[in-house]
Amino acid sequence: KREMTVAHLEESSMHVPLAQARKVAVLGAGIAGASVAFSLAWRGCHVTVFDQHSAPAQETSGNPVGIAYPKMTVDASPMGAFHQHAFSLARSLLVAIALPSWTPCGVEHLDIDDDESRRHAALAAQGYPQDYLLHARGRLAQPMAGHLSPPEFCHHLLACPGIETRYGVRVSSLDDVADYDAVVIALGTGAAGFAETGWLPLQTLRGQVSFLTPTAQSKTLDKVICHDGYITPAVSGLHYAGATFQKEPPGDMKVREADHAENIARLNAHIPEFGFGQESVAGGRVGYRVATPDRLPMVGACPDYPEVVEGGGACVVIPRLYLSTGFGAHGMTGAPLAGEMLAAGICGDVSPIPDSLAPYLAPERFILRDLKRKKI
Repeated sequence: KREMTVAHLEESSMHVPLAQARKVAVLGAGIAGASVAFSLAWRGCHVTVFDQHSAPAQETSGNPVGIAYPKMTVDASPMGAFHQHAFSLARSLLVAIALPSWTPCGVEHLDIDDDESRRHAALAAQGYPQDYLLHARGRLAQPMAGHLSPPEFCHHLLACPGIETRYGVRVSSLDDVADYDAVVIALGTGAAGFAETGWLPLQTLRGQVSFLTPTAQSKTLDKVICHDGYITPAVSGLHYAGATFQKEPPGDMKVREADHAENIARLNAHIPEFGFGQESVAGGRVGYRVATPDRLPMVGACPDYPEVVEGGGACVVIPRLYLSTGFGAHGMTGAPLAGEMLAAGICGDVSPIPDSLAPYLAPERFILRDLKRKKI
């Protein structure tokens, strides 16, 4: 009839549904793996999670405290859109599962210089509700944000019925999981460790967090404060401050005194009234973030690199193989949305993100860019 609306679904790398996919292997029991396992199990899939460690969240997801807040961009951008969608879903999930450590205390970003002050003012001028974002007193506040325990989050997600965990098992070849209907590689530093994924343009960034004993002045801190680092309110008697960013290959897990000094120096440069010193250090932890060249994660069906290159850019994917990696410093908020995206794609559900955003997260985007720039 005249008023009829007609839509046409175009297949993309995110929409490669498997007929009644019910048996899925997830490689990695960090926040990326736990998130996709939870989303798949919630849809009725039988999920087996493999991890080389003896327990979940043993790498970067094992930091005692993580921060959940939406990364904002002044201009409309894929990065801003992804992180706002991601935060909304992550926060809803934290509330829905009643995670004990979730503390929506708010996150405040200091106006550390004039450029940052102007950027914060421009964000606030976009008309967001004040319980989501406001700019006042030299800082951008996000009242709905907060902090949580990443290991506890992983444990809760992996406790979902339908998930089996196999710890102490390293899957070195995809032939080891060939009998599954689908395989999701949700590894951080190990995501490029397979013959099918060796081309992934992943970068590793070493980060060290410092555990600080509260001072008389810092005991009143009740919000997360970000500058060119961050500090949390005291959690179980300690503040968590960090984190360093060093472009290094994964390997050195030793806590460095120089990195503690760097965290404290940055903290004192912006919040000197807390009075932290080297004597405040009560410990630390090292992890390796995995990022991509454009700082957006790779979420979707894994492309067949030789076939895409030989075909001049025609997207050919490896059947049954999916990726969730490259979250950088934002895995706590980004991974749950990625899990929903993959589970929807595998099970043939409606995607939780706009179709216009999907190409900016599709793993094949880097192959297509290199082909366009004649780098390959």
